[in-house]
Amino acid sequence: MSHLKKYGIFKSLIILAYWILQKIPYVKKAMWHKALYPFHHFLYPKNPYLWAFIGENVIISRKAQISNSRAIALEDGAWIEDHAIVAAEGGTIRLGKHTHILPYGIVKSMGGDVEFGEYCTVNPFCVIYGMAGGLHIGNAVRIATQTVIISSNHVFDDPNTQIRQQGITSKGIKIGDDVWLGAGVRVLDGVVIKRGAVVAAGAVVAKDVPEMAVVGGIPARVLKWRDAEVAARQAQ
Repeated sequence: MSHLKKYGIFKSLIILAYWILQKIPYVKKAMWHKALYPFHHFLYPKNPYLWAFIGENVIISRKAQISNSRAIALEDGAWIEDHAIVAAEGGTIRLGKHTHILPYGIVKSMGGDVEFGEYCTVNPFCVIYGMAGGLHIGNAVRIATQTVIISSNHVFDDPNTQIRQQGITSKGIKIGDDVWLGAGVRVLDGVVIKRGAVVAAGAVVAKDVPEMAVVGGIPARVLKWRDAEVAARQAQ
């Protein structure tokens, strides 16, 4: 009854319809989801029953594409812009306070857990998949356009078997606080990028990046250090 008083009969019926759609096959869900799409702009930002968690002052733009919101948690001030895709497919997604997914950014759990800290930015045309190994991103991480972060690799050991039939591995990726990934960076599975690191545009990160390092190239290597004390420790 408290839910009915808070949202009214009309909104409550739509909310109930969304809840039912979570339980039926994808094809039917897609058909009805399209029919109810015009109501996203007031349902998603205001209704806590459709999310794992939703904080204050969250913005979900009207043309954002959300999948399985019951497995998505949005902390205070999180913002998902038009045409961004946030899909919890077989896992969970958490956006920390004031984390911002810009238009055409793609964040999918893909069977794992994806967690962003506070004040992170995912710029247009980024592709971010959690996969089984999961993905943890710290606070204040800048992810520039067209960056790809995918926590998996194909197995290709057997030359007599098609790669598609050999499965995948997924170790997971961890990115520390205050990291900047330049445009077009590729972060490969199993990598840890530590606090304060900067990854130059176009780099392919295939191994761990030390804290306060500036790395670039294919594969990425240390070019210089942001902090003299850290540089001295690394030289020892």
